[in-house]
Amino acid sequence: KIKPWHEHIKIIGMRQKASPTITAPISRTKRRKRHAASVIFSSPLGIVCAVFSAIFAFGGTLLLAMAVISSSSSSSSNEEDYFRYASASDSEIVVFYNLFVPPGTDEGAANAINVIEDQMGQVALALRRIEDMLNGNKQEEKGVVYYNLIGNPDAFPPDKFSALCHQLHPRLECIQLQHYPSATESVTLKNLHDFCHSPHVKDANRTRVAYLHSKGSYHDHGKQQPWRRELTNSSLHPTCLHPPDDSCDVCGAQYFTMFSSMFPGNMWTAKCDYVRKLLPPVEGGEFVARREEAIKKFLILKSEGVVQNRLQLHQDVFYGLDRYQWEHWVGSHPSIRPCDVISPHVGFWDMVSGIVEPKHYEWSMGPRRMYTFDKPGDRAPYLGKDADFNLRQYYFLAGNMVKWIATYGEVPPQSSWVWNHFPEGNTWKEFAA
Repeated sequence: KIKPWHEHIKIIGMRQKASPTITAPISRTKRRKRHAASVIFSSPLGIVCAVFSAIFAFGGTLLLAMAVISSSSSSSSNEEDYFRYASASDSEIVVFYNLFVPPGTDEGAANAINVIEDQMGQVALALRRIEDMLNGNKQEEKGVVYYNLIGNPDAFPPDKFSALCHQLHPRLECIQLQHYPSATESVTLKNLHDFCHSPHVKDANRTRVAYLHSKGSYHDHGKQQPWRRELTNSSLHPTCLHPPDDSCDVCGAQYFTMFSSMFPGNMWTAKCDYVRKLLPPVEGGEFVARREEAIKKFLILKSEGVVQNRLQLHQDVFYGLDRYQWEHWVGSHPSIRPCDVISPHVGFWDMVSGIVEPKHYEWSMGPRRMYTFDKPGDRAPYLGKDADFNLRQYYFLAGNMVKWIATYGEVPPQSSWVWNHFPEGNTWKEFAA
């Protein structure tokens, strides 16, 4: 099905071919550059048209990619997976946990075990809270933690892990999926993605699944522990596991839209119905390839003056490259409806420093923040610029459109929050209608 904005691209292409200013045969690339240059300063809509036109000019295989995107986004389900996730069928809390235990040193292993004990204690506490909410603690509910162990396999073997979980809560199961000598968060995110496609999820719109990782088990410095505790507690908070507004797709401590659609620290709870829309999180897979292609498109557009990055955020963490790409995964779909639990009066650095109190837990649909490093209450210096500045910025809608179309072949629905949240959203919304 061709979306309306595809029709706009067709019209732009026909105008290029019919342009009276082209009097001699020139290359397709030069024609596109000349056309972009002629419209880019004429009007805000001209800038938007130039962005879309250039995206499609660079992506000759995009429409083909969109035709197969539904098959690419689904995960395989086999007999092994069926039995693997059977314990989740009657569980109130389902957690996928990415655990790293440093190899080679007793000190590193001891620190990792402290992290495990701390986070599993938080999972058990979350289960008690759910029991209180559902039945006034009259009945013990079941929870399950599926984990992958990366690194040292001997420091905390599966039987000890399982015994710890049962000690913390009689109905908390902890099941090791796999051991990897070396891996990234993608292996556990892929398991989560597979689970949401499994037959154990009877109602994907009502099933929510949490993602946690052992933050601080590799780099043990002062800020890791308080940040990890708040990220874990937020993801397992009753208002994340059972949001007051069930339309919320993904919930975590703090949702930001700059420098990406993301929950910094990468711990969250998501609805399986939304997870099914995401491309599988596989190293070297379609998600990685398409996101890298989106960055290439942006850099070409930037070199031609169509879009800009005058906010000077050029590091790989901002673009979501290399090890940072999985922090950008869960928020990558244009249809996301986020929510978070920490008050907007608490900034990112407050969270990292552990300056969070019970009174700061204040659930809301999002977004209610923009740039990750803003201080609460400050007027962001990058807002209030002229329309041309706002329309061209990579970290506003120009860059997000490049990423959404290159990755999923979609733009947000007309009812989306993005049009009101980002500067010059109405211009983009009119074009995407």
